[in-house]
Order: sequence, then C-alpha cells, then structure tokens
Amino acid sequence: MSKINVNTWEPESGTAATLMASGDTVTLPDGAILAVASGGDINVASGGEIDIASGATLDVNGTIDLTGATKTGFPSNTPRFLAYNSTDTTAISDATYTTVVFDTELIDSDTAFATNTFTVPAGEGGVYYFHSSVECGDNTLGYLNSNAIRFRKTPDGGSAATIAYNNFTGQSLTYGAGWTATTRGWWDTISLDLVVTLAALDAIHVEVSVDVHAGGAGAKIFGDTASIPRTKFMGYKLL
Repeated sequence: MSKINVNTWEPESGTAATLMASGDTVTLPDGAILAVASGGDINVASGGEIDIASGATLDVNGTIDLTGATKTGFPSNTPRFLAYNSTDTTAISDATYTTVVFDTELIDSDTAFATNTFTVPAGEGGVYYFHSSVECGDNTLGYLNSNAIRFRKTPDGGSAATIAYNNFTGQSLTYGAGWTATTRGWWDTISLDLVVTLAALDAIHVEVSVDVHAGGAGAKIFGDTASIPRTKFMGYKLL
C-alpha cells in the first residue's frame, strides 16, 4: 500500500484541484475526522451526492442551510384540510349530539374533505392530527348549561364510533353583550385535539351537544368569517 504524508495540500496552480478519478472512493478510517474550518464549505456539483449509509448518523451541531434546495424524503403533511362554518346553525336539538356542518373550505390538499367529513385517501393511511373548535350556545340568549364535542370515526364499510371527546359541565361563564358577572353566559367555545392512526378510507367528522337552560328556544352553533373562523375543523397527516 502506498502512503503520502503531508501537512498541507494545495493545487499546483489556480484554486481548483481534483481528488481521485471517476468511480474512485475515499474512505476515512474509524476515528478519523474530516474537519471544515469556520467559513469553509463542502460544495457538491450538480448530479453529485453525499450518501449516508443505513445505520450511519449525520451529527449536526450547527445549521444546515437548505435555501434554494430541492428537499426530498421529508413528510409533506398532506393530506391536509381546514374548513369552517360560515353561517349560524339555529334551533338544533337541545342536549343531543348533532353533526357539525363546515360549509366553507380554506384548505383541502387532496380533495378529501366534503361538507362535514374528512376521508383518508387511498394509500394515505398513517398518523394524523385533528383539531376542532365550535362556538355554540342558546338561540335566544338564555344561558348555557353545558356542551360537549366529540370526534367520530367511520371505518370503510363500518359504523361510526367515538374516538375522542371533551365535555364541559356546569353553567358557562362566557358573557354576551349586556350581561354581567352575576348572570350566566349564553355562549361558549369548546375544542378538541387528537393524534390518531388511521387506515385508508377511514372517515372523521365532528359532533357537538349543546344543553341550554329550561326556557331557551333551542341550541345554536355560530357561524363566522374566514378572518376569524371560530367554528372550524382542521387536520393533516403527520407520518
């Protein structure tokens, strides 16, 4: 085996040099370090690669700058969606779970959301994150006893089942115009978050139950605008 011992290696002329020939491999033995001084760069020409074998680790304590780079292999967080309710839903059944209709879509990357339900597209099973918040209360300013929200999953060809819920019990202390701290509020916002593993064609929708005090003329789900979508449903694929 031939061996060259040098302390400094520079091109004979100019500022560019070629190390090895096409197809050759440079191996750093165990314990050796390729150190790039502050301000230095490792430039890989178009079509070149830095390959990190399975089981190897790229240990970075500084910054990896990907500005202008084409990034592959990273999760795209799709499918993803965000929809909200643009109009009030009035006189819904008191103290009864009702499917919330989200009639306006702001985001729907895979056309997988329709009116009130997100359906996992074929080939997109995995881990998902979901969030929903619903503003609800008494339709005629009578006060609110309680409310609840839940996510329901319907497997392909199966029946709906509750997979997460959040209940508010006791009278709400959210006040409307003209109300004081000695009176009960007539509306409240309830929310729910979930991370769950889903299979292709599993469907998720949101239901709420609104219990208004005796004498109220019925429960209500509030609509909103795109700038402040307080009654909304969103989700995206994590992994």
